[in-house]
Amino acid sequence: MKNDVKKVSIEIVSVINGEENHWQTTGEYRLDGDTHLLAYTDYASNAITKNGLYAGKESMLLHRTGGITGDMLFDLRNATITKYAVFSVETDFVIQTDDYKVNTTEDGLEIYVRYTLTDKNDARPIYGAQRIFITML
Repeated sequence: MKNDVKKVSIEIVSVINGEENHWQTTGEYRLDGDTHLLAYTDYASNAITKNGLYAGKESMLLHRTGGITGDMLFDLRNATITKYAVFSVETDFVIQTDDYKVNTTEDGLEIYVRYTLTDKNDARPIYGAQRIFITML
């Protein structure tokens, strides 16, 4: 995979507190050194969210703006804090990354992250996992 921008197909399998969702979209991919850069747009109801994903060897940053806004840093070495906004509701979460892997495949890339989100009251943790399949077009 060269450093130029490539069109990609993206499949995301997301499990949040045991509920599984699948969705597909297209986007753009570029390799910058050892960091995989991915840009795509998702549409939920009547909201549009622009996403930028930066996946390195040891951590991944998901930058979102639009209907959902926030920067989520998944890092196996440290818990991180994120301000997460959905429409007009905003809250802070602590992200504990439990597992994170990036694997290149014949057709592209597979990213896996498993994490726990805890709000500032430490009340109800949210358990999540995402498997992201990126295929070069």
